[in-house]
Amino acid sequence: MRACELSAAAALVGFASVAVASTQLQERDIVRCSTTQDCQGSGVYLPPNSVPSCSPRRTCTYACNDGFVSANGKCQQVCQTDSDCTIGATSWNSHLACISGSCGWACNDGYLSTGGGCLATATPSQASSKQTTQAAPSITTAAGTTTPQSLRTMVGSPLAATVGSSATIRASGAFSTDLDRVVLGVPVPETSPTPTPTTTKTTTTTTTTTTTSAHPTGTQCVVNADCDNSIPADSHNTCTWGFCGWGCNSGYKLGFNGGGCVPIYTASLAAPTRPAATPRLLRSYAGSSFFDRWFFYNDTDPTHGMVNYVGRNYANKAGLTYITSSGSAVLSIDRKSKLAPGVYRESVRIMSTDTYDAGSLIIIDMKHVPYGCSTWPAFWTFNWPWPSYGEIDVYEGVNSRFFNQMTLHTENGCTRSGSQTGNVQWASPNCYAYSGGDNGCTVFDYDPSSYGAGFNAAGGGVFALQIAETGVSIWRWQRSQIPRDVQSGNPRPYTWGTPVAEWDGATCDTRTFIQKQMLTFDITTCGDWAGIDGVFQRGDLSGSCYPQYANCAAAVQDPAAFSEAYFEVNYIRVFQGLAEAEYRCLLALRLVLEWARLTHRGLNDGISLDYEYEEES
Repeated sequence: MRACELSAAAALVGFASVAVASTQLQERDIVRCSTTQDCQGSGVYLPPNSVPSCSPRRTCTYACNDGFVSANGKCQQVCQTDSDCTIGATSWNSHLACISGSCGWACNDGYLSTGGGCLATATPSQASSKQTTQAAPSITTAAGTTTPQSLRTMVGSPLAATVGSSATIRASGAFSTDLDRVVLGVPVPETSPTPTPTTTKTTTTTTTTTTTSAHPTGTQCVVNADCDNSIPADSHNTCTWGFCGWGCNSGYKLGFNGGGCVPIYTASLAAPTRPAATPRLLRSYAGSSFFDRWFFYNDTDPTHGMVNYVGRNYANKAGLTYITSSGSAVLSIDRKSKLAPGVYRESVRIMSTDTYDAGSLIIIDMKHVPYGCSTWPAFWTFNWPWPSYGEIDVYEGVNSRFFNQMTLHTENGCTRSGSQTGNVQWASPNCYAYSGGDNGCTVFDYDPSSYGAGFNAAGGGVFALQIAETGVSIWRWQRSQIPRDVQSGNPRPYTWGTPVAEWDGATCDTRTFIQKQMLTFDITTCGDWAGIDGVFQRGDLSGSCYPQYANCAAAVQDPAAFSEAYFEVNYIRVFQGLAEAEYRCLLALRLVLEWARLTHRGLNDGISLDYEYEEES
């Protein structure tokens, strides 16, 4: 059985406003502590603007930084008036607001807070003679109290809860990637039938989801048939809490920005599987078979570089790809030929025939990485159509620079947020590929061992890319600092601490913006980045390439510029089963708590909760 558990230290009166003071996400046990120092690097959940802390219950949690207060699992700004609130997220038709001393959001005039969004209030002229205002239906809990029907509707499950001086909410059942079925109670069997709601519903199967939108039309109603409004594609009219709205059809889900319905892709529809104690090794690219599951791209460089990409047979014969005596794989640009002006250099660009979605952990051990004047190497992931399926740049830079940059390129609607050790100063948080300027959302790693000569001098190192439903994270370690669990092939990401780069799923829905990713290597020259004079001639961006070479094209002619322009890869290991049930568990519980906070704001703040995930045989 899989279970999520919240143990409340105060009464849950009518699911009143809940402040999550302590949240734990661990594989089996809560992390125990004697002092705060015991919690450093423990892998506990740390929201932005917080630090690890040892709670009075001797469990590792977090403490908010000065000027912030814990609310709903986040550290929110302390405030006295609405104007003090400058950081935070809002829902539809709402604005930042100071609520009980911390920054949250409130519905705009003419809208009513309902189930995590703001519904328009209808005027009498908007309702027909047959329509009447209907009170929100409710469900009787195990303790005899009632809660609005929409709580059950939002999570698509029957509801039961104990309410008293010391309460426990327990969520168990078949956790799917779309939170299709979550049972709340103490405990509720996984086979419990879902009662038919009287007003609105969420279809809850492991393959399809119908989600009521937070966008109402303002027309009052009694049943769905009363509603006949203009609605987005792939949706249908619904009657929700007495007002007409719309919901996504079967096979579709609400888009991240709430403006329409997007397909639920096959990767998100598989029946849930029991997560292993550690992620399961799915595939390894290593040794003599390293190149067997790759496509060699031999068309024109889409970034307009001065290279000719070649096929596999040619690359092997020309020595651009080969396996060393120690079993590592080498991918290289032509490092020997002296070229005439304007002649392109032969190189390789390979893409994996396997694709990966949310729930994947990709670990790559590189002994040597490319750098040099005119080069633009990268290890990255993407798929077509671009940017609809997204792109993640893991290792990328130009010329002889000394730092790495990691970037997401997506469709419109994804923004960067999260905690990382990398630098985001001057980097746009907008990940939209056509946003102008940076054309993506970048995190810089200014550690000299992150790129080029510095990376190689440290003996190489390891990058770990985690694509999870909760977001995208990248870690990097130089050779002497690779964690033991990574070396042993039993990775435990929750022990790795803060990633060097992170894009939180709260502001960039991984399942919508990052799909079917192909692993990709390429080494190009000049082109749309390395070849720009303003980049090539700056020492801080390109090293000592200028004035050694008058421009990028001049460097392409000289084989000496390419002596270090090759990847040497010890292995790539792809793991799946990232304990996704843990993430779904936490997301489900947060959804319930957010609903409680928004629907009954201010009635009973200050409830302290602990969260624990456990997997039992």
